[in-house]
Amino acid sequence: MLLEYNAVKCMNLMVTVLPISKFGIVSSYVIKYALLIAGIESNPGPQLNNKKNIKIIHNNVCSLLPKLDLIEHEFQEYDVICISESHLDKSIDNDKIKLKSFQNPVRLDRNRHGGGVTIYVKNSLYYKVRTDLSVNNLEILWVEIRNSNNDKFLVGVIYRPPNSNLHIWELFCESVDKALDSDLPLFLVGDYNCDMLSNSSNYFKKILNRLNLENVVFEATNFTTETGTCIDLCITNRKNLINSVDVLTPVCSTHAPVLAEISFKTFKQHSFKRQIRNYNAADIEGLADELNITNWDDLVFNSDNINDVYSNFLKILDDAVKNIYLPRLLQFDQMINHS
Repeated sequence: MLLEYNAVKCMNLMVTVLPISKFGIVSSYVIKYALLIAGIESNPGPQLNNKKNIKIIHNNVCSLLPKLDLIEHEFQEYDVICISESHLDKSIDNDKIKLKSFQNPVRLDRNRHGGGVTIYVKNSLYYKVRTDLSVNNLEILWVEIRNSNNDKFLVGVIYRPPNSNLHIWELFCESVDKALDSDLPLFLVGDYNCDMLSNSSNYFKKILNRLNLENVVFEATNFTTETGTCIDLCITNRKNLINSVDVLTPVCSTHAPVLAEISFKTFKQHSFKRQIRNYNAADIEGLADELNITNWDDLVFNSDNINDVYSNFLKILDDAVKNIYLPRLLQFDQMINHS
């Protein structure tokens, strides 16, 4: 605000004291010079660096409704809750499965006996459902989320039933291809029923490689066997945005919740010392006299080269300003903008 105020005062001052040259171009120089000495930059404004990390959690709960209170208690601190095997149908309306501090659930139901996926988004986040990214005969949901700093990204949840045929991977590719076309970071969590710890996942790994996607979960998540299987995954095209991934202790089924923390990083602001002109203490009459007695034709406008004219003008004006008529204020901290 101080810099903008000084720029206005500077331009008013220069227009008052400078004569109009025979080229009729002094006014443009005045404006350029005012911007220079007032410290106005091409892209002013503060840079936000307080971006909140986004925590996305997925859990195969094997029936949402009877475990709703437990889920609300355990997952309240997270920003996006993705549920697979929700076991819901149209007889269960949203009011019966609403979570405190979260918006209405986004649902894709199958029936009360199996399947289904659901997404909850925190009240503090804006989202829209991306039905255009879904495909028929695949249990997958997508939402586009925007945080308070206008970072946009996609969150999806998928449930692939065990013993599904290979055609389901074609549907998976169709949906993910659509999501990739949006040119947004995507995070697709869910129960893939494809053990990444065994060779049975080789076909799926080839698909991920072709799509330039990566799985970021590398330990057992389901414990129906002695060793466990890694089937609850988080797939992304922007691994660099993932700050951490944790496999938590199971709370309501044999499946462990998988938590991914997303970080939208920015440069940290630094400061440097600078000085500005004290226009309140300016000797305006003295500056006007000095500039009016200057032989502008000989010292400035004696060249047909506009660059020379501009340089000469700035030199004379700067010498007059900095030597006597516009004293400087004390130093203050100015933030460096990395944008």
